[in-house]
Amino acid sequence: MNQVKPLVRATRSIASLSEFNPQLLRELKGRLKGINVLITVCLSLLIQLSIIINRLGQLPDHNYSEAQYSSYCFGKKKYGEYLCHTNLLGNWDINWQLFWLDTFIDLSVVIIIGLLVGGVYLLIADLVKEKERGTLSFIQFSPQSASSILTGKILGVPILLYLVVLMAVPLHCVAALKAGMSLALILGFDATVIACCWLFYSLALLFSLLSTNFVGLKPWLGSGLLAAFLLITNQSLFYGNYTYNDNILDWIFLFNPVTVLPYLIEHSNLPGIYVNYLSIEHLREISFYGEHLWEKASVGIGFILVNYYIWQHWTWKGLNRCFDNPNNTSFSKSQSYLITGCFIFYALGFTLQTTKSNKLFDNFLGLQCFLLIFFLVLMALLSPKYQTLQDWTRYRHQFNKSHRILGKDLLLGEKSPVIVAIAVNLAIATIYIIPSLLIFSFTETSQKIVWGLILGVSSLLLYGFIAQWILLMKHQKRATWSFITIMALVIIPPIFFSIAGIQDTSSASLITFLPTLAIENASFSAIITTLLGQWLIISLTGFQITRQLRQLGKTETRLIS
Repeated sequence: MNQVKPLVRATRSIASLSEFNPQLLRELKGRLKGINVLITVCLSLLIQLSIIINRLGQLPDHNYSEAQYSSYCFGKKKYGEYLCHTNLLGNWDINWQLFWLDTFIDLSVVIIIGLLVGGVYLLIADLVKEKERGTLSFIQFSPQSASSILTGKILGVPILLYLVVLMAVPLHCVAALKAGMSLALILGFDATVIACCWLFYSLALLFSLLSTNFVGLKPWLGSGLLAAFLLITNQSLFYGNYTYNDNILDWIFLFNPVTVLPYLIEHSNLPGIYVNYLSIEHLREISFYGEHLWEKASVGIGFILVNYYIWQHWTWKGLNRCFDNPNNTSFSKSQSYLITGCFIFYALGFTLQTTKSNKLFDNFLGLQCFLLIFFLVLMALLSPKYQTLQDWTRYRHQFNKSHRILGKDLLLGEKSPVIVAIAVNLAIATIYIIPSLLIFSFTETSQKIVWGLILGVSSLLLYGFIAQWILLMKHQKRATWSFITIMALVIIPPIFFSIAGIQDTSSASLITFLPTLAIENASFSAIITTLLGQWLIISLTGFQITRQLRQLGKTETRLIS
């Protein structure tokens, strides 16, 4: 009877898990095999042992009679290390607190890279495999909600990775406590890593659902880009004596959880002469709308967690839409306006970290580059498919009364052309940015930045119109040609001007995506002429789009007749 009770409890636990999240139970059953678990446990222990052995190898050795130097001694410094001395008992006098701090840092970085890169690869590869087998469609039609299925994927697919980390938790906690860190900060760091993993895992699922192109390369592409980001930022943080740029790039660094480690190092109370990496002073240089948020660990970590939550929230909005209806775009137009507002709020906050005119001018150049990337991605996400546009033009008059109002449908409708929505998003960005030029006192460059911003936004709107025009063509590769055309408009003019010997400060550079560089030496008439030329092309392209939509709206019977 006593032997039956544990079996009954296990059966009830499985039944409860099946009711809570059937998808999670499916993933766990497929991965938690005996041999897989055994290999995972051994791998985790091997990684931990390698880290400990590596650090132990840097301690002085009793077998050598000559003077020894080590990072963990207290004597005179030479070549970056310290002369080792013995105590009265003949044992080496070791800085064990620094030893455990370095062990904790090593283990933390390995966990972060392993969880993020490995988890993203596994999730994308799993969803791609589900698509190829056709089982994803079966899952989509199951009674489970999209959130339940996707949560089951995130919790279940990388379960062996989680087991590796779970086995390392004792060493993680012991090393942190012996290094002098408080339990609250350790939990704050762990919460940051978990939140970051959840954000990137959500983005990985969205990436795997968005496009059917390059299916086999998707896992490598997604995890490779993330690995490159982590390696570059870690290289800068650890070995590049990185000082924060006082610009929008500081925001990008916050998406690497390693950025939180300086808080933990500071609270270990080790003298600065022994810890010469991940300086908290660099972190304190970051400001948001001119206000320093990094003086206190709780405020800094809280800001990072809120930042993760906001972007994870929008990612899940897109995930639910994509999963429930694969024919939908990832975001509705109404959501895109809020996303643009959030993006501009954060991007401008990290741009306005200084009131020095020259530095602020450079910061706005960086902001314009990020605006270009953001709006190109937004255009791709919002653009409806060719068949969707065809159905909209032909059957819009049969929709309900609210959809018959053309202006409202162009502004909020999911099946209508995207050009009005892109124009509204650009207007939101411009209206939010321009007042900052009046609030912050940098009158020497404010006028140049205003005109540069207006010309840059006009160029982005032109790209949007051209992209929509190409997407309405009957060519089968219209999406590919749209991408190639926009990339050519962005890349070729600067390259051509460079080869032709035309400098960035020339008026000719006003037609590039970064016209702010040429504003200083450009005359007012050249600026107006460029702006009018852009709007003339936008008007002609808009006329052509209208003509194509009318042609597309004709029924097959009318086309034959």
